[in-house]
Order: sequence, then structure tokens, then C-alpha cells
Amino acid sequence: MRRPTSSASLASPAPSVLIVTPSLPVKSVAELVAYGKAHPATLSYGTPGVGSPQHLNAEILKSETGLDALHVPYEGGAPALIDILAGRVSFMMAVPSEVMSNIKAGTVRPLAVSGRDRMPQLPELPTLAEAGMRNDPGQTTWWGLIAPAKTPPAVVEKLTRGAIEAQGLQVAALNAREFDEFFREEGKRYAELVKRFNIPAE
Repeated sequence: MRRPTSSASLASPAPSVLIVTPSLPVKSVAELVAYGKAHPATLSYGTPGVGSPQHLNAEILKSETGLDALHVPYEGGAPALIDILAGRVSFMMAVPSEVMSNIKAGTVRPLAVSGRDRMPQLPELPTLAEAGMRNDPGQTTWWGLIAPAKTPPAVVEKLTRGAIEAQGLQVAALNAREFDEFFREEGKRYAELVKRFNIPAE
């Protein structure tokens, strides 16, 4: 991560949603874990790539629940979703905007969302913490805008609010100092997770 140099920015937390292929006979995180334990070496999960936030989320899920599943990395979320729809991959931690239409159509089954809060767009869906992950609420991605130093905060917010909310995300305005601190802490947190799960650099 390169340190931002701006006077104003917006950061938007973006949860991942845990979805499973409809052919998998599970309707909750607990049932997914139980199925994995009853059928060892049969589950797999897709990600947009090694070291992606979705990969980290899935590794956190495995670590916290004891779930056994094979990682299948793809070059982006769309190819992973195709194999979820076809039943070739069991589950994935997906970007909500990429799978919302599939969730509404019932072509994938959502089980939970990462992060500390439920998604307003899927209020009935529990967080991973509510679903039984006691120690870690899950990794979330985030979106930030780095603007020229003299850009008025009102202009920055106007440029980004509509686009961010259209993706099903929540806007959180941060000033330069707050964003700088947030950026540094996120860098440390990602580094710790990569080391914890022994994820190779690519």
C-alpha cells in the first residue's frame, strides 16, 4: 500500500458475502461447517486471486471454524462466480455488488456477511460473528478517494457518494489525518493476516 497524500478523502467499508452453490445442501454457516466435517476433502472455495480480501476472509472463516476447503484462485471474481453457478466450486466470499442479482434470482445462496454490521441491502443475513465466528468479525475491503490537497470536502463527497451508495456500500467521510491513520492500520492488519495464513507474494 502506498501512503496517500491528500487533504480529504472518503473511505467506505465493503463487506464480503459468503455464498454457496445451490446444489450444496446447507443454509447456514454452521451447516456449511458441519457438512465439511462430515465430508472431508470435498469442499472448495473460489477467490478473485491469491491474497485478495476475499481470500483472506475465507482463510479467517476456515481458521475460526475448522472448515476444511480447497482454495481455487481465479483471475477475478466473475470466473469464480461462473464456477459457483455451475456447481464446480462450493462457496466463495464475494463482493456484494457482483452477486446481488444472483442472490435475488436465487441462483446462489447467501449465508452471511463479513464485517461488524449487517448489510442494509440484505438485512436478514447475519454477520459471520452472529453466525458463530467468536473471535474475528472478518476482513472487509474498503474504497477510498484520494483528491488534490485543496479540493473542498463538499466536492469530494459529491463526486463519490452516489457511486459508492450505488454499489451497496456505506459512505464514511474521513479527513486527511483520519484517513492517513486508517490507511496505516489497514496496511499493518493486511500484513499480519498474510503472515498468519502463509500467503505467498505474487
